[in-house]
Amino acid sequence: MRWITLGALVALFGVFLAGASSGQTKPAPGDYVLGPDDVIEVSVLNHEDLNKLLVVLPDGKIIFPDVGEIMAAGKTPKQLAADIQKGLEKVRNNVSVAVLVKEIHSRKVRVIGAVRGSAGAYDLKQGGKLIDIIAQAGGLVTKPSRVSAKLIRNGTQIINLDLVEALAHPDGPANVPLEPDDLIILDEAEPSRNQVNVMGEVGKQGAYELDPGVDLAAIIVQAGGPTDKAALSKAYVLRDKKEIPVNLYPVFAESKLTDPAASFKLKPGDVVVIPPIETRYAVMGQVGHPGYYVLPERKPVTVMDALNLAGAGGQGSLADMRRVGVIRTVNGKPTVTEVNVEQMLKTHDLSKNVALQPNDIVYVPAKSSHAFNWLDILYPLSIFSTLTRF
Repeated sequence: MRWITLGALVALFGVFLAGASSGQTKPAPGDYVLGPDDVIEVSVLNHEDLNKLLVVLPDGKIIFPDVGEIMAAGKTPKQLAADIQKGLEKVRNNVSVAVLVKEIHSRKVRVIGAVRGSAGAYDLKQGGKLIDIIAQAGGLVTKPSRVSAKLIRNGTQIINLDLVEALAHPDGPANVPLEPDDLIILDEAEPSRNQVNVMGEVGKQGAYELDPGVDLAAIIVQAGGPTDKAALSKAYVLRDKKEIPVNLYPVFAESKLTDPAASFKLKPGDVVVIPPIETRYAVMGQVGHPGYYVLPERKPVTVMDALNLAGAGGQGSLADMRRVGVIRTVNGKPTVTEVNVEQMLKTHDLSKNVALQPNDIVYVPAKSSHAFNWLDILYPLSIFSTLTRF
């Protein structure tokens, strides 16, 4: 078995990860500061082989050929380009580097309340304002005059919002410029004194009467139940501006109706929020649809499931289904576990059909006339310094 630097692998396939995202943004200004999950395009004059589309990794770094790991988060595109150029000048001649921000994903604003979409985090585009983020969340469920809105900034500052004025005069001060990590709370005005709101990944968002004896599970059932995209273990009740965690996984995934979360007692004015799943896995290599996929909470996803979803192994495929690899971090170190999918299909023995975990990467190598080595998928120069063998 070989240890492989996970950051290096993701950077190698940055073009696939970027392609899986659909949130295109306008070009960022020169003073924009990069952050994790941002997608950048690096162009190197006179060296087309170095032109790359990369995703800034969760630790804020990128991996670039001939240079290795570079910290990108906290720098402007111009500063990052200068760092890359400085590294390349040690091994290449006549280089000029430019960095362009293709997609912005490191700036998020949370929205909960009376919107048609799901409660959760939304990308904050450069210069984004109040009505922009409401539009991203699907718009309001009712007239602006019936919505009471507040903005919570830095966890302490509360700003009252005037949605009617903001929509009537988008260029005016009521259309507040937003900042990363802002929280927007949208409540329907004049609700019943005995109502609770259910938001997020349920069949039907909205306000529900809190009748005597009705508990949390019953309210969610009234709201159509959780969707397949519901992060049940991350659900919470917003009460007096405080988030109370309620793990609904045992209730709706394991049918444990005696679990304490099922009988959680709600109070009038509570907001029940079931956020969308954020855990993902990736499928790379010789597949029809490489990229990120949501890892559901309520049912396991196996290697076979992932390959079917990503369109691997079709007729005329170049995929080597005998050496499919599952890359997973164990005890802080990334490992590779090979799965012989071809043999499983022939023998109908699915005992080695590995169940995926959050952040796993399923990699399907190409068929080759020579013996495949996992080192072959990494950059041949600077990347070898990041490998450890046992």
